Amino acid sequence: MAQAPAANREAEALRSPVAYETVDGIRRVENQVLRDTLRVDGPEWDGAVIRNNRFIGQHEQGLLVGDVDGLRIEGNRFTGMGRNAIKLKTRQRKGSRNILIQNNRFEDSPATAVLVGPPNRDVRILRNNFTNVGWERSGNKQHAIYAKAPGIWVEGNIIEDVPGAHGISIRSSGVVRGNRVSRAREAGIKYYASADDIGDSQLLIENNIVTECGKAGIAFGRGKGRLLRRALVRFNTLVANKTGLRLHRNLEDMGFELYGNLIVQPDGDPLTLRSKPRAWRFEQNLTQTGTSDFREAGRGDFHLTGSAAARGLVTIRSRYFQPWPAVDFDGRPFGPPPHDAGALQYRRP
Repeated sequence: MAQAPAANREAEALRSPVAYETVDGIRRVENQVLRDTLRVDGPEWDGAVIRNNRFIGQHEQGLLVGDVDGLRIEGNRFTGMGRNAIKLKTRQRKGSRNILIQNNRFEDSPATAVLVGPPNRDVRILRNNFTNVGWERSGNKQHAIYAKAPGIWVEGNIIEDVPGAHGISIRSSGVVRGNRVSRAREAGIKYYASADDIGDSQLLIENNIVTECGKAGIAFGRGKGRLLRRALVRFNTLVANKTGLRLHRNLEDMGFELYGNLIVQPDGDPLTLRSKPRAWRFEQNLTQTGTSDFREAGRGDFHLTGSAAARGLVTIRSRYFQPWPAVDFDGRPFGPPPHDAGALQYRRP
C-alpha cells in the first residue's frame, strides 16, 4: 500500500463555494477567485493562510474573521466590496490574535477597507496598497484603515484617495510607521479616543509621508473612550495638507512629544492647537511654505536635497520611547545624531 504524503493534503469544502486545503494541519485558501464572503471563524482556522486570491464584488465583507489565532492574509486583491474588504469581528468569544495582513491590494470600495475592532489584539497591517476606498458618506465615517484594537501595528502601507474620511484612523495604542498617505478627505492619520482597552497606553507615529489631506496631515481628537497616556510624533513629512498637525480640544490629560517633523504648508496653519496638554514637548520641527528642500516634490519625490534646511536639525531624543527610529522611510539606518527633519534622512543621489 502506498504511504500517504507527508504534507497530508486534503481538499475540503466551505459553506461558500470556496475550497481549502489542509497542509500539515494548517488550512490554506490560495489562488482562487472569490465572489462570496469568506468566513474564517473558530480555532480550527488557527495558523491559516489566505493567499493570492481575488475577491471581487462581495455584497458585504470580502473576508470576515473571528476567534482565530495566527492568521496570515497576504497577496490578495480586493475590488468593489459592498462593505469592508477585511473585517475582524467585534462580537466574538475571545477575539482574534496575531493576525498578519500584508502585501494586499484594496481598491474601489465604498466602506472602510480594513476594520479591526476589539476584542482583537496584536494585529499587523503591513505593506498594503489602498486606492479609492472609503468613499461612502452615508453617516458613519469610512477610512482606508480603522483600528480600535490595542497593540495595532500599521507600517509601510500606501494609501491614495480616501473620499470618505481618514487614511488611517487609530483609536487605541500601537505603532503607525513608514506609511504614505495622500488625498484623504479629512486627516491622513487620526487618533481618536473611542476605545476602552488601550493596551500599554502609548502611540508612536513616525516616518510617515502625508500629503494633500483635507483637514490635517496628523490629528488627535477626544472621543468618549479612554485617552492614551502618551503619544510620540516624530520624523514625519507633512506636505500641503490643510493643517500639518492638529490637536483638538480636551486633550489636556495626554502627554505629547513632537519633534523632528518637517511640515510644508503653502497656506494655512502648519500647527493648530486647541488643547494645552499636561506634558508638551514641541522641539526641533521645521515648518516651511515651499518645497525647495525636496528633490522633486511635484512628482512625489520627498528626498532631501543637499542644501535642505532640514538637514542636521534634530539632536534630541525621546524621553519614553527608543531614542530614535531604527530606520527611515526608505528602510535605511538612522545612525547617530544629528538627524534630518522629516521621514527621509538625506543620502547622496
